[in-house]
Amino acid sequence: NTVIGLFESFMYLSLAFLVAGRPLVARFGAIGVMGTFWAARYLAMAPALLTALPAVQANRALTFALLGFGVLGFHTAKGIGIAAEKPIIGEVAGEKDRGAFLSRIQSLNQSFSLGVWLIIGLVLSRNPLPQTYTLFFGVGIVVGLIASWTMLRLPEPRGLEKGYTEPLLPSIRRGLVDVGFKRLIALFFVMTV
Repeated sequence: NTVIGLFESFMYLSLAFLVAGRPLVARFGAIGVMGTFWAARYLAMAPALLTALPAVQANRALTFALLGFGVLGFHTAKGIGIAAEKPIIGEVAGEKDRGAFLSRIQSLNQSFSLGVWLIIGLVLSRNPLPQTYTLFFGVGIVVGLIASWTMLRLPEPRGLEKGYTEPLLPSIRRGLVDVGFKRLIALFFVMTV
């Protein structure tokens, strides 16, 4: 379906908004940017809650428009917020155990995500009512807003100015000189194309 493909493309569009997030992190701090844009991410999905209304369900174009704007807003805010992730994880993980920490976090995150998606799949496999989708959207929005509020209560990472005050083009040039970075980009390109 073309509409589903369009919605899925928004996920990759979020990567372009990393560029917009960098100067915001330098100006407002990593915690402020990530917490604020993570909240905006979930608030952007609020129009999806309207799709359970009978008047909206009767208008297929309106339903897709509400979902489309919600998904686009969700991924736009995600891209801006992700720009703040590196200094936050660096502060939490520390220098020595960063690799092990990231590995554990990814394992926990993927395991939890898999469990949640299995439950959602089971619930949705039994001819669900439209209100079931609304319930899932609503729970996701509330949990996301709680996580954002929690994020905003964390202390700002130290040494944030490193890398975030450097202009984008010199930063890209410096990255492209690094052989390891070139390999990573090539690998990422091959895996996603």
